[in-house]
Amino acid sequence: MEMIPWTKLKTHPISLTLDKVVMEMSTCDEPRPPNGPSPIATASGQSEYGFAEKVVEGISLSINSIVVKISAKAFNASFELSQLQVYSVNTSWSLSDLRFTRIQDPHRGEILTFKEISWQMIRIEADAIQSAQNEMLSAPIRLITNQSRIRVTLKRRSKDCNVVASKLILILDDLLWVLTDSQLKAMVQYAKSLSEAMDKSAQQRKSMVTEDQESSAPPSAQQVRSQQVSSGTAAEQSATMASLFAAFDVCETSHHLQITHLDLHICDDIHAKDRVINKRITGGAMQLSFSHITLDYYPSHRAGDYVPPPTEREHHHNLYTTFLQHYYPSHRADEHHHNLYTPSSNFFPNLYPSPQR
Repeated sequence: MEMIPWTKLKTHPISLTLDKVVMEMSTCDEPRPPNGPSPIATASGQSEYGFAEKVVEGISLSINSIVVKISAKAFNASFELSQLQVYSVNTSWSLSDLRFTRIQDPHRGEILTFKEISWQMIRIEADAIQSAQNEMLSAPIRLITNQSRIRVTLKRRSKDCNVVASKLILILDDLLWVLTDSQLKAMVQYAKSLSEAMDKSAQQRKSMVTEDQESSAPPSAQQVRSQQVSSGTAAEQSATMASLFAAFDVCETSHHLQITHLDLHICDDIHAKDRVINKRITGGAMQLSFSHITLDYYPSHRAGDYVPPPTEREHHHNLYTTFLQHYYPSHRADEHHHNLYTPSSNFFPNLYPSPQR
């Protein structure tokens, strides 16, 4: 651990370096109860977000090798990461003074913090647990990726330091993955085995969101009067922080995956048990190439209820306009732009003009 003078704790992070870490985890049939008050704040004798929380959340962590073992009902998995680093960043996702790695709005009583996790290499393995139900799932799944990173934005309450919402973005550059058909089937079975636990966890998150909305009551009349009598300079600073907070606010928990380029190779895997199947082609293979993949998951939303934010709507509209201009030069995208995000319409509305009568 690299120690720094206590006078610089507000601006410089404490660096913690570990050689190797091994973790063991297991899936639960029922979701765990939500976390209580922050143990850091409790140990320091305070209940609100204060100096101790700022120092701990600003710690920079570096691990040479970390192994995570996960046990589930249908499979066992392991994650091996090398050169893992966790550090605080500013709103531009770059290293800076710790005071610029958080945005606090005192009127709303919430704080935004920005973290980035990067690693040099990750190796993922998953293998089925042999049983009467899973005897066909004998093909282990392996994936090795190069340097990647995760960007995390946390929104917490000042009064108890509880996390209200979070935004997680996993960014992968170039990815090459070779899968056999048996491995592809195994992945589907693994996902099905986790679906029940994921549904229960999503229900718990939805109930927690409702409780958070009820607990975050609007400011009282006394607070409003105290804000009105504040000085002009303080009011301007408060308005600036509120505007900055709104620009980077995390309205709800979401998870995102961004892949610059993906080459997926799927090939036939002939086993003795598969020879009884009457296949038209044996030993076949195919290659799928994708560029700029983006997957967004909002656990608190039902299918069809999501309305993208203005910046995302503008991005989708630009893609839609480019598509129409390329394939239908005489078609006006503005005529159908208002239908893009209505619940009853598809992403691409009717691209073919009605026949002239």
